Amino acid sequence: MIPKPYVSQSSQTAISKRCVAVVALSLMFLQATACLAEDRSSTSGNRDKPLVRVIDLSIGETQHVQLADGTQAVVKLVDIDEQRDSLSGAVRRAEVTVEVDGLSVQLVSATYNLPATVGKVQIDCSITRGYNANGTASSWGLKKDARLRLWPAGSPWIRPESFAYPARQRWFATHTQMANVPTYVDGGDRPSRKKIYYHSGLDIGGTEGHVEVVAATDGLVVSSGLDVLSEHKDSTPVNPRYDVVYIQDSRGWYYRYSHLKEIDERIRVGRIVSMRDRIGLLGKEGGSGGWSHLHFEIKARQPSGEWGTQAGYAFLWQAYLEQYNPSVIAVARPHHFVRTGESVTLDASKSWSKSGNALAYKWALHDGVTSDRSQLTRRYDVAGMYSEVVKVTDDTGNAAYDFAIVQVIDPQRPENLPPSIHPTYAPTFDIRPNDPVRFTVRTFRTTAGREVWDFGDGSPHVTVKSDGNKKKLDPNGYAVTTHRFGKAGDYIVRVERTNQFGYQSTGHVHVCVESAERQVRVLRDVSFLSEDRLEKLDLYLPDENHVIARPAVVIVHGGGWHGGDKAAKREENIGRTLAAAGYVCASVNYVLADKSDRLDARLKQVWPQNLHDCKTAVRFLRRHAAQHRIDPARIGAIGGSAGGHLVAMLATTNPDDGLDPEGPYAGVSCQIQAVVPMYGVHDVLQQARSRGTFDLMNAAQRELCRVASPVTYVSPDDPPALILHGTKDALVSVEQSQILFDRLRKSGVKAELQIIKDAPHSFHLQPAQQDLRATVIEFFDKHLRER
Repeated sequence: MIPKPYVSQSSQTAISKRCVAVVALSLMFLQATACLAEDRSSTSGNRDKPLVRVIDLSIGETQHVQLADGTQAVVKLVDIDEQRDSLSGAVRRAEVTVEVDGLSVQLVSATYNLPATVGKVQIDCSITRGYNANGTASSWGLKKDARLRLWPAGSPWIRPESFAYPARQRWFATHTQMANVPTYVDGGDRPSRKKIYYHSGLDIGGTEGHVEVVAATDGLVVSSGLDVLSEHKDSTPVNPRYDVVYIQDSRGWYYRYSHLKEIDERIRVGRIVSMRDRIGLLGKEGGSGGWSHLHFEIKARQPSGEWGTQAGYAFLWQAYLEQYNPSVIAVARPHHFVRTGESVTLDASKSWSKSGNALAYKWALHDGVTSDRSQLTRRYDVAGMYSEVVKVTDDTGNAAYDFAIVQVIDPQRPENLPPSIHPTYAPTFDIRPNDPVRFTVRTFRTTAGREVWDFGDGSPHVTVKSDGNKKKLDPNGYAVTTHRFGKAGDYIVRVERTNQFGYQSTGHVHVCVESAERQVRVLRDVSFLSEDRLEKLDLYLPDENHVIARPAVVIVHGGGWHGGDKAAKREENIGRTLAAAGYVCASVNYVLADKSDRLDARLKQVWPQNLHDCKTAVRFLRRHAAQHRIDPARIGAIGGSAGGHLVAMLATTNPDDGLDPEGPYAGVSCQIQAVVPMYGVHDVLQQARSRGTFDLMNAAQRELCRVASPVTYVSPDDPPALILHGTKDALVSVEQSQILFDRLRKSGVKAELQIIKDAPHSFHLQPAQQDLRATVIEFFDKHLRER
């Protein structure tokens, strides 16, 4: 059983005719665009038009380019200088001299370099021809000497509303292989390798099975596992495999998600997915080489007419900044591959700060040497794999860390290779003192020795033993240990292993442990309905400078549909409790009825406007997700009494039920992903029977009670529910929660029912009978953070 996705879609178990029509139309549109070049017509809207312009040039060649804003640029490729390593002849740096409107600029092709601004143009070089000489030419479809990409100065590189970061973890949380660098993590970078795998895509390392992979774009699932749409089998980049998903967006680009440990059940061919929909879990399946990572790659038609990689590093960079709002990013990559006695230039100058002011650098090298320069040159005389630490700090004290990997080979004993090592940890965000952190490590090119962890907090070292990649896809290949940090702070965690030749491999990760107590900020009386409405909501915001997009919870007050308030004691307790646990909370007011003893009489006055108001609150959070650092794919709801009824309605209804409001924020999903109904009325007809008013109702009144009952709409794709009720509730019988629980469980929905002994009606999260804070937080954590 799976919860409803936050996109506005009906149950995947019974696709409506309307949905089939949408899919068919989408298929027709996407197939029509698949073979078009980037300069397509604007009939599909700005969101579908790439901002980038791509040209291939030979040395000495000039082209006139029309940019996305309609301006013109004249571009000439002047020269290329490709530098290869002395061990395998792999291209390690390609410097490209270009003239843009007569202005000369030197670019470094890819390898973690972002576009440069030259006059009215931004420009980068994604690939040069030298990479084809001993690489895989088909990856790029480049027939000339270099590929250049151009944007207007000041333009984003990809439309922010159309692209998201595809892995839910911290930037550079572990090793990466991006932007033309030769692959190395699995030990593949060796002197004997003459055919180089330059990584045309983007490898994002992470903890196997513990990092959620999400859709970077809206698009059509053309391949999921071994299933593939027939029209995408031939003459496309699609190459199905059991661990791979391909999605095509409205630009006609194909997105590959590889090495997935798990593919979400909803990712089926022919389905339209939305940006940030769950794809699955990061793993090391397929052709991963045995290290756990997401291989993410974009394929597009290139100027040669062939399919080739659309370099995505800049897109990932932009999306991460948009979503997580970091103050500083440290960059000490790519890795280095040298023989003993050779020198290496360690370079952190590609690092970045939001302020744009000068950065301070602090290198801490393996031999105790330190340096405050952005670049320094070091010689390595002993074979091994080194991980050199750099700390980058902005002018207000915000800091970030990265690690320069240097692989050193003894050319006199090229067969005696040093090991390589891959450390990971999870979670990478929102770690508090004494939280358990899962550390995993796998060493490559040796089965000798053991890994030794130093967690950087003065605790005893921990020794583990991975399998040395003896069996690449072994689910137990990584050695696992758990550690808890007692205090907040930045920890540089080190792990090392020595092989049978005495060569050592070292890896680092940076773990940020945040302060135990979150400060909660409350914004009162925020407008969320139309201008003529007086009802407002209160926002409870944790950690104003928190970098991660956080889950959110809508709080709906009780009061029998005729009373109550968003700022009542219960709602204040819930809002502050959940915000302190890291949730953005919106406590909402909604239209109220006049007081009446009859439930149906009250409902008749306000139904379904009261539900519409609550659904609009969900839409409000999604529409303002970027402003308040909200993850729009992770929204829950909680409410008591009448609020319990309304949040249960949020959970059980979907767009096909006809209860979504027309506006405001039309088109934004109202779906939630977890719900906590407390002592609510869930079968209004049964409540009327228990109160003796059922026989007084006419047919219309009974029908109103039926359509206003959450149990009417229960279906297998409803989100998980935690239902709370007290045994001494004198207003709403425990039977009401039991009815909802039984109906949900019968439909296969994940549901829990907790009966609190001696608790009356209308308790909050800290009733005298039982402290429910941990119970509710753990439930939301499980379904809004860990899924």
